[in-house]
Amino acid sequence: MTTTSPPSVDPAQSTRRGPPLWLAIVLLVGGVVLGFASVVLFVVPLVELARISPVDTPGTVQMHLHRGQYGVYELTDSGVAGRFTIITAASVHVVGTDGTEVAPYDILRSNPATVNHDMEVYAEAVRFRVPHGGDYDITVNSPRPDTIIVRRSVGDAVRSARGWLLGALGGALAFLLGAILLILALVGRSRHSRPAYAGGPAPGYAGGPWPGYAGGPGPGYAGGPWPGYAGGPPPGGPPPGWYADPALPNRRRYWDGRQWTEHVS
Repeated sequence: MTTTSPPSVDPAQSTRRGPPLWLAIVLLVGGVVLGFASVVLFVVPLVELARISPVDTPGTVQMHLHRGQYGVYELTDSGVAGRFTIITAASVHVVGTDGTEVAPYDILRSNPATVNHDMEVYAEAVRFRVPHGGDYDITVNSPRPDTIIVRRSVGDAVRSARGWLLGALGGALAFLLGAILLILALVGRSRHSRPAYAGGPAPGYAGGPWPGYAGGPGPGYAGGPWPGYAGGPPPGGPPPGWYADPALPNRRRYWDGRQWTEHVS
């Protein structure tokens, strides 16, 4: 008996596994690291704004400053900010431990920025810009005993940290892309692991009728196709395999799960 096999699967298709798994893992890990580091570096300058340490004057205090704009806030004599500040740029000297001199300058006193600390109001009296980060000695020669706060401006701190927002966004996009590639890689590997059809009859088929097949039509077969057979698949047909040919029951025809094929045995 000669067996004609149904069409085989292209072996090249079975080797397609999707994107490389290592690329997905690199993007996932890199996105997490970049995003976390960017968020931390964005938050740190803002957290430092909350660290307020009043300093008594006249006197000198050494502080570690970052590159940017700072203000000298003076304790006001009343709750009305900017009404009784007496410190001027001439009474403030800022010198880095490396010898860098910073020139303070006065601000418009009609509407200065304020800082509230321990139920007291500090009004900005003098500003200065630090050219680079480092330790600086800040000397304030106030005409009378006073209390000051040296703090970086909020706007400058936000501007210096906004670049890290782009880093956080880039980390989130890298993580999302890595997750998509990981799903595609796992799906591709799952499909590749399925055994490919080798182009022969169904597994277990030995080239002849199945055990118990008596070589004739099935019970109730009247010499033609079953009732309602119109040359196409029967409703609710059986799974793919070799079955008795509806037209010639003494031979077998391959059913692909949807319709009868031209492959017979």
